Amino acid sequence: MKSVLVIISLCAIAVLLAEIIRLHSTEFTVWASFYLAAQFLFMFVCWKAAMVFGWNSASYMHAFYGTMSVLCATAVTLALKFAGSVPRTQARWALIETACAFVLILCGTFLLAMYQANMLTRFAVAHILCAGILVFCGALSLSSLAFPSDVVGDLLKIFLGVYWLAQGAYGLVEPALFLRGRSVAVARMSFIPILISALIFCSLAAILRSYQREASRQSFVSDRVGEAR
Repeated sequence: MKSVLVIISLCAIAVLLAEIIRLHSTEFTVWASFYLAAQFLFMFVCWKAAMVFGWNSASYMHAFYGTMSVLCATAVTLALKFAGSVPRTQARWALIETACAFVLILCGTFLLAMYQANMLTRFAVAHILCAGILVFCGALSLSSLAFPSDVVGDLLKIFLGVYWLAQGAYGLVEPALFLRGRSVAVARMSFIPILISALIFCSLAAILRSYQREASRQSFVSDRVGEAR
């Protein structure tokens, strides 16, 4: 099931990347293209590592967190670009500082709890930090919607913001379940992040494809009317 969801997600990201590149007129498309390329690389490398070494192997973990570091860097860059669309400098920095403070407190709480339970491995630290970064990106992107931009920019803020927030929240649910001794539940829920990816990227690709067709149709009609005049 995981492999099917990964393939669906990869196809959706490829279609979405093509649509983003075609919509070159918006201010976020260049950075969104870099992020989607990193997302594609992350999912492909992790999937191949899982197929070769297994989903629970140390080699898969190294591939996961190695590519996740690149993905988090591009996500933070794009989220900051979203926040940069906020017209007032004070409001922009208030959003960034609030999101950053919330995530630091959240991650610090989980790290302390894992340490007290003698469960603070290097993979646990990496997992919590990556989850916190995604929560930060999601909160920042959704908060920036208070200051709307163009249609494509707002769609990217909504879908990527929800995606980052959902993935980050799930990433923090996992250590919470481990702390409660529910490792079996974590294993059963491991398909959820891939399912979230498939749903979000398929939906965004379909909406942007529809928007592109409608924009092309309106442009064609406008050109014909101009020729008729």
